[in-house]
Amino acid sequence: MKNILHPSMYPNIKSDSVWFQNNVKINEPALRAYLINHVPRGVEVDDIIQETYARIIKVKLRQEIESPKGLMFTIAKNIIRDIFRKKHYTQTVSLVDMENFNVVDIDTKRPDENAEFYDNAQLLERAIQTLPKKCQKIFLLRHFKKLSYKEISKIMNVSNKTIENQLVIAKKKCEEYFRACGVLQ
Repeated sequence: MKNILHPSMYPNIKSDSVWFQNNVKINEPALRAYLINHVPRGVEVDDIIQETYARIIKVKLRQEIESPKGLMFTIAKNIIRDIFRKKHYTQTVSLVDMENFNVVDIDTKRPDENAEFYDNAQLLERAIQTLPKKCQKIFLLRHFKKLSYKEISKIMNVSNKTIENQLVIAKKKCEEYFRACGVLQ
C-alpha cells in the first residue's frame, strides 16, 4: 500500500490533524458500535476502522469533506461490502416490500454512492427473482425476515434438511448470477 502520509503529499498535517480529531476520531465510538453488529466473523473491527481512516485521509487530500461522519460510515459500509464480495458472501434484500426498503443512506450527500447502493440492491433483487419459488421464499424468510429453521419449517411445512438444501441452492444460484453480471469472479 502507498504511504499516504508522505510529508510532501500532506503539507498541512498539523492543522489537518486537529480537523481529524474534531471531525472523524470523535465519531469512532459510534462507528465501532455500528461495526460490531455488521462485520462478518473473522474480520477485526479495528482493521475496518483503520482502513476507514486511511480512506478519509485520501479523500481529504483531494477535496473538502462536508459531512465527515456520513463519509466515515459510508466508507466503512463500502469496506464491509468489499469484504463480502471477496469472501463470496451474498447480502440479501427481500423482494417483498422492496418499494418500502430504504436503499438511500440519508446521511450521505453524494448521489453517486446512493446510486451504487441502489444498483447493488437491484442486482440482488434480480438474482433472487431467478430462484425457484420455494427456494426464493425460504431464502427470503431466512435472510430478510431472520426466521429460524424451526419457524420456516412451520410456515412452509418442510424439514430442516430441505431448508438447508434450499439455502445452499439459493446461494449458489445467486453467486452464478453475480458472476454472469461480472460482480463476482
